[in-house]
Amino acid sequence: KSANALKFATSQILGTLGKNIQELRKQLIHFLSLIEVNIDFPDDSVPFRPSENEIQALVDVLEKCREFIRQHNDACFLKEGIRVTICGAPNVGKSSLMNRLLEKDRSIITAVPGTTRDPVEEGLNIDGVPFVITDTAGIHQTDDLVEIIGIEKAKDHITTSDIILYMKEPGAEFSEREFEKLVPPGKKVIFVVNKIDLCEGNLPKLSEKYRHIPTVEISALLNKGVQELKQKILNISIADLDMEKSPVIPNLRHKKALEQAVESLEAALDGLKNGQAEEILAIDIKTSIDSLGTITGETASLDILDTIFSNFCIGK
Repeated sequence: KSANALKFATSQILGTLGKNIQELRKQLIHFLSLIEVNIDFPDDSVPFRPSENEIQALVDVLEKCREFIRQHNDACFLKEGIRVTICGAPNVGKSSLMNRLLEKDRSIITAVPGTTRDPVEEGLNIDGVPFVITDTAGIHQTDDLVEIIGIEKAKDHITTSDIILYMKEPGAEFSEREFEKLVPPGKKVIFVVNKIDLCEGNLPKLSEKYRHIPTVEISALLNKGVQELKQKILNISIADLDMEKSPVIPNLRHKKALEQAVESLEAALDGLKNGQAEEILAIDIKTSIDSLGTITGETASLDILDTIFSNFCIGK
């Protein structure tokens, strides 16, 4: 869908992800060999007491797996598109903004409030990053059943959106109560003030509590400030993502394998803390190795034996 999506897919094909996973497996296999040699060859080994460095290595693997999962969550938009929802009161200019962002007439525009009832979605590419823009019904109090359904759909899109363009126009006031009722906590929001061509002053301002939210003033009618808004959307979308260096997990199967590895590693670390039997620790570590192996196509058994005989003088 975009140049950046291709970059991430290529990094997987070239083995960036595989090399990282192989290194994590290597550390886990070493740790498991310490346990296995004590279980299988008790006469030739010392009691299993991992050093602080060896335990820390296990913690480091766990944190790296968690980091990969976070990278997947941050970067899955490269396949699906970052979801951007335009919301606000009726006739505030949501559909006009949608058309300006897309540079084509996608949403129907009339002077009649409530023209948009069903959400209208369209793909948009900004500097190689894919977005899915949604125009929604105007949020207001109404007894009209059809409008109520449209407003509920709008709220659903707001809830699942990655970025919200919260629109106001001159003469309207920003209400904390209204904002908090509509926008879930923690959402990325851009406060968009439209129709600045109609009024030099009396533009709505954010309250002190929400002064941190970026504000962009535009005129969708005259296409003023729209490019600035596009840049702002792009900046807050990828602010925490390193496009060049992050070996992102590009599909759900890999993410699930990492989640299984994390679960097993957490159990192993708890077991170490609580003095769990070596056999149970070995199962947890091996499960994590096997989970990572589903990403690289490797199995643990032969690797463990190779490590044991390479590092311990068994039977000598």
